[in-house]
Amino acid sequence: MLGLLTPTTLIDSFLVGLICGVIPLFFSTGKNRLKLGFGGLLACLASGLLLGLLLALPVSVLFLWLIFRQNRPVAFEVQTRNRRLVITILAMLGIFVAGYLTWSHYSGVPVYCGGSNSCETVNNSRYAFLGPFPVVGQIPVALIGLTGYIIILVLSLMAGKADHQWPMLLIFGGALIGTMLQWYLFYIEVAVLRAICYWCVTSQTLITLIFLLSFPRQDPAAEEAEADRAEA
Repeated sequence: MLGLLTPTTLIDSFLVGLICGVIPLFFSTGKNRLKLGFGGLLACLASGLLLGLLLALPVSVLFLWLIFRQNRPVAFEVQTRNRRLVITILAMLGIFVAGYLTWSHYSGVPVYCGGSNSCETVNNSRYAFLGPFPVVGQIPVALIGLTGYIIILVLSLMAGKADHQWPMLLIFGGALIGTMLQWYLFYIEVAVLRAICYWCVTSQTLITLIFLLSFPRQDPAAEEAEADRAEA
């Protein structure tokens, strides 16, 4: 995944840039530096296309440094709003990744993997399917992932328009299940199949960040108010 942009390295270079780029975007939510986070995502995508990991990783580190330069406290409400927005973006990226893998399964077109056959090895293995089930037969894991990302996207949009907490709690529960499944599949890739699917690693990164962003948090001010009432 290093080297100048060529047709055979286009996709994996893009995915490398995407993985590096979502890291500063993730950390920008707690610092209220979303503009820097989105700038880091775009810069890493461009860097990945130019020189792969060789340039995308330093660019990601640079944007992380710029984001963490701000030490001012950020209001809990602002952090919550930022997390919802980034979850929406990550879910859209997840729909793109899982949608492509699902299309590949049903169309019979091999997964583009930068000239390597590792993606095909993973996506044609028995671990890439669940079932068989009555009537429907085997279900691609990618289709389950696609469905999950669509649900997360809808819930994240609902959470931004309402004060109740249940959409975010559902996102957390779904992302927890998705994260456990994705990292189990990563173990299968490494330990059993001995092949790495760049698309799968991208999805594993996205769902893990969604899980971390959706982790239930309580407003420190509300906790202090409850403690004061308890003491009174």
